[in-house]
Amino acid sequence: MRDLAFALLKLGHTPIVYSTELGKVAKEIREVTIPVVDNLATISTPPDVIHGQHYDETMTALLRFPGVPAIYVCHDWYTWFDKPPRFPRILRYVAVDQTCYDKLVYESAIATERVRLLLNFVDLERFKARASLPAQPKRLLVFGNQTQEFPHLAALRKACEGAGLTLDALGTDVGKPCDHPEDVLGQYDIVLAKGRAALEALAVGTAVIPYFERSLGPLVTADRLDHLLTHNLGARTMTCEPEPDAFAQALLREIGRYDPKDAAIVCERVRGMCGRDRAADEFISLYEGVIAEYKDREPPDVNAEGLAAASHLQELVLSIKKERATLQDENRQLLVAHDSLRFQMEETERARQAYAEHLSAQLSDTQVQLSVKETELTSIKNERNMLSDQLSTKDAQLTRINNSLGWHLLNSYGRIKYRYLLPVYRTLGLSRYITVGRSRIQQSGDD
Repeated sequence: MRDLAFALLKLGHTPIVYSTELGKVAKEIREVTIPVVDNLATISTPPDVIHGQHYDETMTALLRFPGVPAIYVCHDWYTWFDKPPRFPRILRYVAVDQTCYDKLVYESAIATERVRLLLNFVDLERFKARASLPAQPKRLLVFGNQTQEFPHLAALRKACEGAGLTLDALGTDVGKPCDHPEDVLGQYDIVLAKGRAALEALAVGTAVIPYFERSLGPLVTADRLDHLLTHNLGARTMTCEPEPDAFAQALLREIGRYDPKDAAIVCERVRGMCGRDRAADEFISLYEGVIAEYKDREPPDVNAEGLAAASHLQELVLSIKKERATLQDENRQLLVAHDSLRFQMEETERARQAYAEHLSAQLSDTQVQLSVKETELTSIKNERNMLSDQLSTKDAQLTRINNSLGWHLLNSYGRIKYRYLLPVYRTLGLSRYITVGRSRIQQSGDD
């Protein structure tokens, strides 16, 4: 929407952007002097035509500006807010790819003559072509705000590391939002993305492989380009692979088909077919046709518009009631869970208190035992000190004995006896004792 609003302003028109939630993009749009509002009551003059995108916002604009014709652009197959509204003043429905075309025609009963297929586009002034790709890829980028750190992405990282390739991931859900992809995409050789992001990468000149979470498409080549663009490089161009390792191997096979020359051809064709200015011309032609057709029609069928508005309000009421019932059911479940959790917490608290009392009793017993042991230890220490004192006393006595004259004489006597006296006794036949070891045996004079 931003790129189209910029193009319309550049061509001399006055686009007005309405959204119920204004964020960074709204700020960027307003900075180039395009009015941006979140309340249609601030617009005093009705527009010439309403370009609707998203169900509720489109219906709000149609009811705010009666008598203004509209177109509605469907961008997505899955999301509820891209459901096409049914209203008499919506004269044309636009699909950005064949998938959305089928949603409009086969699920929403929109007549084929009221449906146009206008493929997605790129701001070529913003996304400029990079220099030629290298002969062999080195850097890969997983790019998309819905990219998450699934096991499949982890498997891709591992496979790329094993192949000597660097893989980065950018996007809101991986915690790395990228507000200016035009400054980043050209730094990579291969980009894994879907939809508008993949188209922007092609316009820059990188090789592109359609990718989303667990699904992977073929490397975009010149011979497949028309088919892939017709499906907006989206879900129908990819195959889901539930096994992370098989998913990683499939990616390596696609990387093996990398051809920088073919990527240059793809880039040239994308820049020739998918520019923003071309798309702006097609939308302006569509606006003019719708305005002219509405002027030539009979006066608006107020009853038909009333029925469409009532149908919309009824759907809103049913949606609100359903959501309220869901919230009430969830609230009941939360209350049950809360009561159960409270009961568990009370049980846990009782068990904790019982265990604390048990531990307290054990602690008291342990303290008593510790006190007894401390008493015993004190007694043992006292006894040890007493024995130590006694030992010191005995050591002192022994020291005094060892230092006495008698002890020295006694020690000397033993040496004198065995060295001098006994040999003399034996020589003189006067020996009365025979010493055996440490014992003495007395012998009589007449054996």
